[in-house]
Amino acid sequence: MKTLLISLSDIVDVCSKQDKAIKKSLEFFLGRLLDMRDLEDFRAKCSPQNNLECIKLFLEDKGVYLREKALLKKFLEYYMGREFDGLIADCSLLLSKKQLGRLSSKYEVVLFSSLGKAETDFLLGMLKIQLPVINADSVQECLVKLNRDDVLFAGTEENREASKTGAKSAKISDLLL
Repeated sequence: MKTLLISLSDIVDVCSKQDKAIKKSLEFFLGRLLDMRDLEDFRAKCSPQNNLECIKLFLEDKGVYLREKALLKKFLEYYMGREFDGLIADCSLLLSKKQLGRLSSKYEVVLFSSLGKAETDFLLGMLKIQLPVINADSVQECLVKLNRDDVLFAGTEENREASKTGAKSAKISDLLL
């Protein structure tokens, strides 16, 4: 059976919740409301590598310089909450359980997550997803950890392009046909 590697962010709406936490953090430090379009425009212009860098660079662009520790603390307060009661608790599946089941009947599905282990475990438990997970920073790192040649990587166009691993790739929607 072929192994199908899917990014957790392609089946759970993590990114939208992280974006809300970034926006709320920026509003806190700037002392004013922002439009989500401001954040989208900034990301398109600066291409930050992660959430913390996005907050830091956005604030610096506005003349606000703060320690990364303070920025991270505020972001996590909004995103994770004290006991996973922040915006992360509002995450939902982008695919139905039925669709995940169909994929699991055709492939050995393995999720890859660049999120922290506690964050990943919380999401999987909350959404009742029982699939193996590899915590890694890149698709390439996952392929090394899987130590398999016959891996199909599925996900969004952005994630498939970003992988540049030589692994075969496909759109999730095409695999559900």
